[in-house]
Amino acid sequence: MCSNNLPIPSKNKELEYLKLELKALEERLQKLSETAYEYKHIIDEFNIEKNLRLGSLVEKVLNLRKQIFDKNPANKEYAQSAEEYIKFTREYAKAIKIERFELKENDKKELKKLYKQSVKLCHPDIVANEVKKQAHEIMQELNNAYSKNDLKKIKEILSGFQNGNGFKLASDSIDDKELLKSRIVETKYAIDVVLIKITRLEKDDTFILVNSIENVDDYFSNMKAELEREYENLCESED
Repeated sequence: MCSNNLPIPSKNKELEYLKLELKALEERLQKLSETAYEYKHIIDEFNIEKNLRLGSLVEKVLNLRKQIFDKNPANKEYAQSAEEYIKFTREYAKAIKIERFELKENDKKELKKLYKQSVKLCHPDIVANEVKKQAHEIMQELNNAYSKNDLKKIKEILSGFQNGNGFKLASDSIDDKELLKSRIVETKYAIDVVLIKITRLEKDDTFILVNSIENVDDYFSNMKAELEREYENLCESED
């Protein structure tokens, strides 16, 4: 009698299927990780720009609010002013010390392109176990360079990969079925973690704001005008 069951793949076929499954998961994890860091980069860039353009004015407004509250602690409107002022001044002091390269639009596009190429070659969650630590260190260098718009550094890292210093992917280096199955589970978990991170970034107030702004220069000009009006009003109320 003929069986209706599907044929059981041979050991070699099963191994091949597992490798292909892991390869597909690795590619998905790479793309998702690129998206997550790109979203974070958008948020960080905006916050840095905001601090550079408006930071000193925001600091003046918060300081004046704090002074008004110090004179009149019953004023609930400024009850959190001292805490806000201290928090902001700390963050602002750090922000203005960040070394960040100014890039033209074409250079920004190249930065993004080369970053993506590099991530595909050193993501620590997809490389062979024996080089995970080294890949993690290089990935940190890569992300740090990307956050600073350091195009030269990213070119150096990518050049190292192109000269034969890249890492083998797990799907290309594992030939044991059980190890492949284990790595598949790990990679699926890593994908879930990145998906959660992407969802959190998409709901971030700054990310939503950035995507709603049509013209960044106009936005900051309007914000500056509002802060200047508030500062003037606070000065009048203090008098």
